[in-house]
Amino acid sequence: MCDSIAFIDDGKIFLKGYREDVIESHKIVKGRLDLLTEETEKYFVSINKNDFGFEALTNDYNGLFELLGEEAIYSRPKIEDILKFYIRG
Repeated sequence: MCDSIAFIDDGKIFLKGYREDVIESHKIVKGRLDLLTEETEKYFVSINKNDFGFEALTNDYNGLFELLGEEAIYSRPKIEDILKFYIRG
C-alpha cells in the first residue's frame, strides 16, 4: 500500500493526496432519480442512472447532505470506486 496517490489523465494530475484523505473527502451516494436536480447534480463527480435510481460520487458531502439530507444513502468508497467514477466522468 502507498501513502500518497495521484490520478493522472492525459498527462494532467486531476486528483492527488494522501490515500486516506482522498477516500475521506469522497462519498458514494445512492438515491431516487427525483433527487437529481440541476442544483444537486453540481455536487457529483459523475452519476450512474438506472431504472431504480442513481449511484454517484461526491467530493462535497457536507454541501450535498444539506440539500438531500437522509433522503439519500451515503457510503465510504474504496479507492477503486473513486478512480472508476473519475474515469467515467
